[in-house]
Amino acid sequence: MFPAAVFAVHQLSYLLAYGSGASSELAAHGDRYVGVAAIVAVASGALSLAFGLLRLVAAWRGDSEPRPTALPAWLLWLGTTLALLVGFCALEGIEIVFEPHHVGGVVGLFGQGGWWAVPAAAFVGALITLLMRGGRALLVIVARGRDARRPRTTASWHRRRAWRAPMRPPMASCAAGRAPPARGLA
Repeated sequence: MFPAAVFAVHQLSYLLAYGSGASSELAAHGDRYVGVAAIVAVASGALSLAFGLLRLVAAWRGDSEPRPTALPAWLLWLGTTLALLVGFCALEGIEIVFEPHHVGGVVGLFGQGGWWAVPAAAFVGALITLLMRGGRALLVIVARGRDARRPRTTASWHRRRAWRAPMRPPMASCAAGRAPPARGLA
């Protein structure tokens, strides 16, 4: 999902900077890789969706329990936004190295409308945070719905919880290790 999100930040920053002329500006800056990057972005997005659906099926079957999220939403959003900005800078850095017509340095990263990557990363980071929180909530709803509809049988409870019989104290059974003393010998 990350390559798709970085590509979305890249494209959105050009769209915000140049409006309807974004495609001509991309061609003028020598971004010839955009077609291949779009394919990689769509493939990574499809893989993320497939893994999400597999987790949903696992929650429905009872094979996995959704874990509570440790981070608050604002911190998750901030971390995602910063990671997207780092990814955008890495992408622009690759362009600086491999594209002969690309401007270098900080101007190559954030000049000529590149500063629009900051609000674009914040927006895409918010979307990713919402998708992550929404996906987690959906997993919890599916798991709770499964538990409400299906009676918990002993076999399924044993399988999920690796249940074992409680240990009984040895003196409580006939396996005490020795017999009690005889009455007449005491």
